[in-house]
Amino acid sequence: MLFRFWNRFLFRSIDVRQYAFLRIGLGFLISLYMIGMLPLFADHFGPRGWLGAMRDLDLYHSGAWSLLFLTHSQTQAWAFFWITLFASAALTLGWLTRISGCIALIGLISLWNRNPLLMDGDDAILRVMLFYLLWSPCGNAFSIDARLHHRRQQAEIWPLRMIQIQLALVYLFSGWVKFHSPEWMNGTILQTVLIHPEYSRWNFNSLMNQPVFLKTLCLTSAFIMGWEILFPVLIVFRRTRVAAVATGLMFHGGLLVFMHLRLFSVIMLVLY
Repeated sequence: MLFRFWNRFLFRSIDVRQYAFLRIGLGFLISLYMIGMLPLFADHFGPRGWLGAMRDLDLYHSGAWSLLFLTHSQTQAWAFFWITLFASAALTLGWLTRISGCIALIGLISLWNRNPLLMDGDDAILRVMLFYLLWSPCGNAFSIDARLHHRRQQAEIWPLRMIQIQLALVYLFSGWVKFHSPEWMNGTILQTVLIHPEYSRWNFNSLMNQPVFLKTLCLTSAFIMGWEILFPVLIVFRRTRVAAVATGLMFHGGLLVFMHLRLFSVIMLVLY
C-alpha cells in the first residue's frame, strides 16, 4: 500500500500542459527580470561594477562561481546580458526549450554570484523553480518545439512534486523565521512596513493612530505566521487545501497591491 502511494505520488502521469503553463510564466518573468536589470547592469554587474575586485568578491561571497567573473570588458558583460535575455525569451516561446532554459538558469546564477548585494528572495525562487522545471518536458506543449516535432502529451509528475514541496518549504521556513522575530511576535511588523517609504505603495500614516486599524494589523500578522508555518500540513489534506491556497492567493495579492517587493508576489502567484 505504501509502495502504491509512493508510486502514484511521484510517478503517475499528468498532462504536460501543466508544465507548459509554468514554463511560459517563469520564462516571461525571467525576461521581465532581465529587462528590469538593464539600467543597473553596467554599474553593478560589469567589470567596473560594485565588488569589482576578485578580492572583494571572495571576502563577501567566498567560493561562488559566475560567468561574469570571466568578462574583462563591458562588451563581454553586455554579451552575457543579451544572451541571457534571449534565452529567457526562447524559453517562454518554447524554442530549444531545454537548452534555452539551461542558459537562462546559468545566467541567473551568474548574476546572483556576481553581485549578491542586489539580490533578494524573488531571485532565489526564480532560480530554484526553473531548476526543477527543466527536469520536466515543459516544451512539449504550447511551444515552437511542439509545433516542429511531435512530442508526448503525458509526463511523470515528480518534477511538479519537487516544485510543490519547495513551495511548501518556503512557507515553512518563512514562518519559522517570523516566530523568532520580536516585531512579528509583538504584532508591530505590519505597522513598520506600511509606513516605510521603500516598501509601502501607499501612505498609511494617517491610520496609525486608529486603534481598530492597529489591532487589525496585529491580528493579520499573527494569522500570517500561523498560516505559513502550517502550510505544508494544510496543503496535504483536501478539506484544508482550498482554504490554504485561497489564503495564499489573497496574501500575495495583498502584497502586490500594498507593497513594493519587485517580482516576488507575481512569481508566487504564477507558481500557484
